[in-house]
Amino acid sequence: MGFSPINNHQDFDAILEKSAIQPQVIFKHSTRCYISSSALKRMNTCIENPSATYSLLDLIAHREISSAIASQLNIEHQSPQAILISEGKAIKSWSHEKIDAETILLSIEQLKA
Repeated sequence: MGFSPINNHQDFDAILEKSAIQPQVIFKHSTRCYISSSALKRMNTCIENPSATYSLLDLIAHREISSAIASQLNIEHQSPQAILISEGKAIKSWSHEKIDAETILLSIEQLKA
């Protein structure tokens, strides 16, 4: 399965569109930050769960897309950050050590209830 990369604004628009059908999770990752690398390892547990689609944004390469995501979803930019999106809206977001696979998966399951 794995993460789908977010390389441009069209990729983000597609994520918002798909969120009407299935929850989407964006992981904003800084390749220069050890905290982000640790959070990415924790996120790898999530991507095996088919209840959502998972996308990865490289913050170093695509800072402008990260800013657009924060603005469009009306959330504060954080790094690292995981964002749960459903029906075009940010449902929850987590940053730094609060990025936890179990918590994210539970939040996805709660959307189904």
